[in-house]
Amino acid sequence: MLYRSTHHLVVPSYSAPYKALEWLTFWSTVFFFSMSDTTLLIGPMFIGAYLSAILFGVTLVQAHSYFTVYKNDRPAIRSLLIFLLLAETVKVGTDFAAIWEPLVTDNGSARALEISPIGIHADPMITSFISTAVQLFRAWQIRTFTASKVLPIILVFFAFASLVGGVSSTIFVSMAPAYSDFGRLNGPIYTWLISSAVADIIIAISMVIQLLKKKEGTSPKTETVIDRIIRMYVQTGALTSIAAIADLLTFAFSGSTIQFIWDFSLGKLYTISLLSSLNARPELRRLLNPEREGDPTLVHLEQLDIRP
Repeated sequence: MLYRSTHHLVVPSYSAPYKALEWLTFWSTVFFFSMSDTTLLIGPMFIGAYLSAILFGVTLVQAHSYFTVYKNDRPAIRSLLIFLLLAETVKVGTDFAAIWEPLVTDNGSARALEISPIGIHADPMITSFISTAVQLFRAWQIRTFTASKVLPIILVFFAFASLVGGVSSTIFVSMAPAYSDFGRLNGPIYTWLISSAVADIIIAISMVIQLLKKKEGTSPKTETVIDRIIRMYVQTGALTSIAAIADLLTFAFSGSTIQFIWDFSLGKLYTISLLSSLNARPELRRLLNPEREGDPTLVHLEQLDIRP
């Protein structure tokens, strides 16, 4: 794929009049080829692992705020967040394993430029576990908020389709780890990322539509809260779906590993968005003073876990 063999280069003969210059040119070309391959292969993964570590720190800060404030929150939500934190911890470990192998373990060998590191193999599966868990939680919120049965079923379908694609990608890349075989992963990779992006878009659009309906005829303060929630869903839905689409497009057309710049951080965007929405509840609650307790919209906000 990216690995360009230097076997086609002609080694200069010792009888050449400019032997020293030819040898210098030859080895400079070899060095250029190696540096180019290393940059295109390992560089994006290095940047991706670095960004993943930064977002992991953001995740820990958000999680600390949640578990400090919401000690009596619903056990199901707390269990979900514990699962996400454990998954994110494993994920950041595999991210750094993905750059450790070519830069340390296989440093200087042809294998580093031909065979993908083991850390990459687990990436689709772990990320899809995280995104699917968050999307199922959002489907439950929509089911509670809208009383609709069809929409949550559609979301569950795309969430599990994404999970199947992610797990399948991990299985296929483990069986054929060479970079040159990445083209064979189109089916599971496309299923994983497209399904995830579609689920995120459906969540954002459906929540915005329902919130706009609930906004009609409410008090100004309740409208302010609903506007905040709308912005939150639009921003998080757009962020995760755009990241998934960018991951897909760069995988399909870049011809390099540039997709790993944001792919390594994709799962953390889901976790951070969920934690941010849960941690925003006190601020939203303060916007609603006690005199509006009779507003029927507040009941729906409670069902959305906006009010603890």
